[in-house]
Amino acid sequence: MKNTIVVISLSACSNPLRPVYTAYEDFQQFDPATCFDKDQAVQYLKSQGFEILPIISARARGKMTLETYMRFARQILDRIPTDGSVAGCLLYLASGMVVDEIGNGDMHLIPMIREHVGYDIPMAIPMDFHGNMPFSVLKSCNIITSFRTNPHMDVPITQLRAVQLLSRAIHEKALPENRAVVIPFAIADSMTCAQGAGHKINAILNTLETLPGVWSANLITNMYWSNNLNTQALLTISCDRAAAPALEDALLRASQEIWALRDAFISINERAEPAEAYRIAAQYPGDGPFFVDDAGDNPTCSATGDSAYMLGLALEMNMQSTLVAGIWDPNFTALCEKAGEGAPVSGKIGAAIDPHSTCIEVSGIVKKLRYTADGAVDGACVVSGGVTFTVTRISDMHPLYAPLNRTFIESFGENVMNYRVVVLKLGYLLDDFVQVMRGCRIAFSPGACDLNIQRLSQQLTGIRRPLYPFDPDTVFEPHMV
Repeated sequence: MKNTIVVISLSACSNPLRPVYTAYEDFQQFDPATCFDKDQAVQYLKSQGFEILPIISARARGKMTLETYMRFARQILDRIPTDGSVAGCLLYLASGMVVDEIGNGDMHLIPMIREHVGYDIPMAIPMDFHGNMPFSVLKSCNIITSFRTNPHMDVPITQLRAVQLLSRAIHEKALPENRAVVIPFAIADSMTCAQGAGHKINAILNTLETLPGVWSANLITNMYWSNNLNTQALLTISCDRAAAPALEDALLRASQEIWALRDAFISINERAEPAEAYRIAAQYPGDGPFFVDDAGDNPTCSATGDSAYMLGLALEMNMQSTLVAGIWDPNFTALCEKAGEGAPVSGKIGAAIDPHSTCIEVSGIVKKLRYTADGAVDGACVVSGGVTFTVTRISDMHPLYAPLNRTFIESFGENVMNYRVVVLKLGYLLDDFVQVMRGCRIAFSPGACDLNIQRLSQQLTGIRRPLYPFDPDTVFEPHMV
């Protein structure tokens, strides 16, 4: 009896507006023998009597060359047995892979895996609803579950839902199929699912899942800076094949309900133009830091993280008691290392990697150098007037990279509680910042993840038009795809 489930985890989120490439060696690759030992979904499958065959667990950020991508593809396919023992496939994909010459890497990887394992075994994909996945590819799998929260607090639950349905499909010898409607809008990463349109959409999805024959219902919103033809929302259901035709009317009605909510999305944190965000922060009453998110250069959405725009603006506005955290610039880091702690340093910072990023001239005093475990300088903290800023030698795609949280800031000897204003390269605040904040604004800063629609639209040459909100007069005529 077929009893093996192969598990594949390949996360390579990227942004086509970012020029940085990720080499094969840049990926964090975990030991397949142990990497899923604490995975709740995989442990559930084991409890159901399945044998787990981990194929790969690797992650990074940044675009890939076709050569790097094919190296991973061959590695995956070579490890999947073809002796008839495979009962099902579980794919952990971030759905944001960008590859030279072919575009969306997931779009090609999923059909390759399907062809390799055959068409008579179920395949499940738990995924980020910000993924960029055309429906033609999702037809290659049987079960889709997507996140329902933003920030994504339901990753384990979403993965567990996927494997419960996968186990069901195997035991029932069922092969659900996916049906979908394309909805021509895209939303920003900073939108919440707890209020407004996000909350109402979850209610619509829950209603769809009560219909006979529906296994799961999902809205995949995509990211508009993905700059490809898949940049549009996709309402999809995984359902019994026999029930699929009868469910089309309900799916079409649900798509119209969601389209009607396109202006009702609520941002996780309030937004403002960068200078206005600084003015609000300087005057905002209360104790604790006021956080300003440099959303346009947000590495968690695969921006480069090397823009000095918010730093330059803080200096220009003579901001006081302000910390600007997380600029990636190996060249300025080297200048700080050469100067040494306590010494003056001057030079250009920003746009060290992405020529579209903002570069400024800055002078200050090296407050602290940060060292790796082997004694190498990998970052610095610099004071310039009333502004303190941190700079790092390595990027967010590097295995040593630490995300922008309080631990990261403390690694430079700094504490957010010592500042009135703290600037972070994030799209929205993480919990450890929310707990201590005086206030917050998401800044419409320029960059690869720009939230300024008019400015960003000048760079987006690959999206399918018309697309709301870029084209306010977009007309939606729902139809099945």
